[in-house]
Amino acid sequence: LNWFPIYGLNSPGAAALSPGGWLLDRLWHLAMPLFCLTYGSFAFLSRYMRAGMLEVMRQDYVRTARAYGFSERVVVWKYAMRNSLIPIITLLGTLLPALIGGSVIIETIFSLPGMGRLAFEAVLSRDYPLIMGNVAIASLLTLAGLILSELFLRRRIQRALILTPASLRGQWRDEMWEKFALTFDLVDRDETFKLRRRMGMDANPWRAFSRIIASYHYLRQDDVLEQFLAASNPPEGSPHLPWDLLIVDECHN
Repeated sequence: LNWFPIYGLNSPGAAALSPGGWLLDRLWHLAMPLFCLTYGSFAFLSRYMRAGMLEVMRQDYVRTARAYGFSERVVVWKYAMRNSLIPIITLLGTLLPALIGGSVIIETIFSLPGMGRLAFEAVLSRDYPLIMGNVAIASLLTLAGLILSELFLRRRIQRALILTPASLRGQWRDEMWEKFALTFDLVDRDETFKLRRRMGMDANPWRAFSRIIASYHYLRQDDVLEQFLAASNPPEGSPHLPWDLLIVDECHN
């Protein structure tokens, strides 16, 4: 059909075109390589996203959102979609090197001077400095992708609550910092007393702290439970949940 060119990055004489014409010519030449390069990954991500969405739609908080009377659109986009994106964000961090590093097969078929073809030719010619440079670039891109995914996850998880036995609160706080670089506050009688000395007697620790670790025994107390329920009830008509992440350590209960 000759809709798109099958080789090269520009047409002959593209240098004489205007900047807009040169850009359109470059995009015209990149259409087929981009399609071939992303089609397989897009299919994989679509299946991955579908499985995550189906898993999230079976969760209790989605049924609770429906019971509150929210429309199906609000339930899907405000509750299910946001939580199903967490594994996708983690996966996208590892795809950054593949997106920028290029593909040997695609670049060879369409005669493109890309990173993948350059690395392949360097291996065949035993150009060790060039091989080391490509490995270093791939390593930096992998590190950058993981850092970006971590930043997106940290932005996504703003309010988190971990309920655990009192003896394991410190261990949970250390684990969340060492593995995910997330800081948590331990909420108990002493921390509540210190908070009210700073902010007044009406201060509610469940609202003041965004990431909290508390014990079952402390939360079962009547006055504490009343404060917790007051902080956990979303405003009437709000589609947002009070907590982005809730972890209950039942293994040691």
